[in-house]
Amino acid sequence: MEKKKDKVFVDTNILLYANVLNSALNKDAQQMLLRLIKEDSEVWISRQVIREYAAILTREGVSIKAVKNDIEKFIEIFEVADETWQTTSQFLE
Repeated sequence: MEKKKDKVFVDTNILLYANVLNSALNKDAQQMLLRLIKEDSEVWISRQVIREYAAILTREGVSIKAVKNDIEKFIEIFEVADETWQTTSQFLE
């Protein structure tokens, strides 16, 4: 029997910790994300997480280009939940 993949939702804070080098939790967040990827977990973010990430970093003075590069990387690595009723329904299950 094939092992079912773990499904994990990553919140904005984890992405911020993992990508802001001077964050006290930078190494912990990076290691956690790398472990999830190595374990072949199904890692999810939402479009809301993407918007929050962009808003926080640009408010802190990070260039739009750098934030855009990060977001493009996230979209390649993670599953992105669209904001539909079906997404909400799956989340509630």
